[in-house]
Amino acid sequence: MKRTSAELTLRRACRSPSSTTLLVGAGVSVDSPSNVPLAAPILDLLCEWLSRGAPDVRAALDDLRQPARARKPYRGPYATLRFELLLEWITYVEPRILDALATTVQWGSPNRWHWWIADMVSRGAQVLTTNFDTRIEDACRRMGVSCTTVVLARHAPPVAALRDAQLIKLHGSFADRRPFVRPSTAPVATLRQMSRWGLGYERLGPARDELLRMIGDRTLIVCGYSGSDSFDVMPLLEDADRHAALVWYEWARGPLRQVEAVQTDALTTRRTTASMSELFLASIGETRVRPVHIRGSATAFLRLATESTPAGSDPAEIRRSDAGIPQSAGEVLDKLRARLFSGDLRLRPTEARAVVRRLRLSQGVDIDDIYVGLKGSRSAAVRPMRQQADVVAALDDGRVRWATAQFLAEIERAEEPDDRVAQAETVTSILAEMFWFAIRNGQCRTAEFLVNRLTTEAQRRGVLWAYPEALYLRGNLLHELWLRGGAPFRFSQAKLVLERAIRYAMRVPRVDIVIDALRLLLYIERDPVKWRRLLLALRVWSQRVEDSEEKLLALFDLVRHHVTLGLRPPKQVFGELSRTVRRCPHLTSGRGYLATANCYLALATSSSAVLRRALRNLDRVVDRLHPKLRAPFAREAEEFRSHLNGNPHRRRVRSLY
Repeated sequence: MKRTSAELTLRRACRSPSSTTLLVGAGVSVDSPSNVPLAAPILDLLCEWLSRGAPDVRAALDDLRQPARARKPYRGPYATLRFELLLEWITYVEPRILDALATTVQWGSPNRWHWWIADMVSRGAQVLTTNFDTRIEDACRRMGVSCTTVVLARHAPPVAALRDAQLIKLHGSFADRRPFVRPSTAPVATLRQMSRWGLGYERLGPARDELLRMIGDRTLIVCGYSGSDSFDVMPLLEDADRHAALVWYEWARGPLRQVEAVQTDALTTRRTTASMSELFLASIGETRVRPVHIRGSATAFLRLATESTPAGSDPAEIRRSDAGIPQSAGEVLDKLRARLFSGDLRLRPTEARAVVRRLRLSQGVDIDDIYVGLKGSRSAAVRPMRQQADVVAALDDGRVRWATAQFLAEIERAEEPDDRVAQAETVTSILAEMFWFAIRNGQCRTAEFLVNRLTTEAQRRGVLWAYPEALYLRGNLLHELWLRGGAPFRFSQAKLVLERAIRYAMRVPRVDIVIDALRLLLYIERDPVKWRRLLLALRVWSQRVEDSEEKLLALFDLVRHHVTLGLRPPKQVFGELSRTVRRCPHLTSGRGYLATANCYLALATSSSAVLRRALRNLDRVVDRLHPKLRAPFAREAEEFRSHLNGNPHRRRVRSLY
């Protein structure tokens, strides 16, 4: 039978396991007799347990659990409730939940996937896994295969240990006997831990370099992995400088077949059905080593992968000894359900509501609200600062650094030493606001101090959503330094930092940071092709945010950039801007932006009379604004007036859309 190029690539990788790395996810442990449930049904069970007796919690969890494509407005492929996020906040108030989940490792034994992986290990392959279970180690032990295991737990492992390991567990591990949860290897697939390691393990230093070498310099076979680890594993795969083949296998019914890559830009796509794995494969599709994407049944995959298995390594005799175990992952879920609802583990409704609150904050929802902690039964009301009036007066006077020091000292006095997460949102949000005070006062050194402190506090408290904000603020600072006559490298640095902020913010997701960073990049980017991509991205993401200041400014910038480049601004953009102003009466400067956008539209008509009418309207709006808000709109009016006096006619503009 003639083999396809994808099948030949897979066979070559399996014939030379000494130069192959396997990346395996939860999908390999589902089949009997392993029977480890996937994350999705466990998440459903945890939500059911968490919300019993609290209908409002159930309704909130149902809203958070919506698939990314079902959210209105659509906020990108990463905007969905993650299993590790839910587990993190439940563990925060009920640590014994890990013990309940860990008992799933005792109800099963290795399946055919684990025997194949153990055989590959025996012939020199290295294995990366995000699974907590110990099925691979069990298969190696039963087959007599030496398997050195390294677990990424609370601290980064030595580089030498990674280099010599056959199995690397990226998210921690349960033990294979009681106690199943041990401090040295406990699961760390929490967003707090990921925030400390950084995007794609960027803070692991040499250990990260070794992981990149393992992924990029060796043939990589991905099996049973959904690609949903958007903060650690997937960015690591994206950053790897690939020199060898990549085979990505997904389960589907029927024989093996190759899936043709679809060119999709995660930043500009309007598709709401693209999976994270599809976006990844599309992003690396133009590299020198194109990935191979195949789908088919597990039987078809393993039949092809094991064609080169040496004689005598088939563990058929071992398989026959596995008896008296649950027959499916559903039976394991039933055992877990019995444990959860036995009454031994129970959260009070107030604790369940606090968990929901944390989930919303971690998804970038309600991040401006102040809320203190999950622990304790006292009221969540925030006590006023002792020197609040002095701090506000200092900010008005430009003494930002003194005000920041007083604020942080007050927070340290008020918070519990063992509960640094309690006021994390308060600390990070106010530090960001103080940054803008410093920038407006021209205090760049103080602004740099605030950005560094924001990054430190976010890392210390495990506030993942604050990292893209810190990157965005640093990009603003670098741009401000360049505008003030700084070295040219500040310009390129600002561009790189803002691109990183967008990449990070898309994953949280922080749609507001994506929009703000895109707006600033449009003033920095000089490449016409990249500039048009950014303009299209701003249009796409402006439709993914609710009516707010971010949306208003994004729509205004779309109108301005189209006209200044000689492009016809889409009429629906101005209509959306007008509706946003009407729906946000609290944004007092909205009328000024709307009148200014109308002047830009008049400029695009090549009619002096139309521009004069729009300019008169802008003058009237500026006169009605608060004096502190008039300056930027008055400058815009003067520019329109000078343009009208000097060059009343413009060439006709064309449309980008």
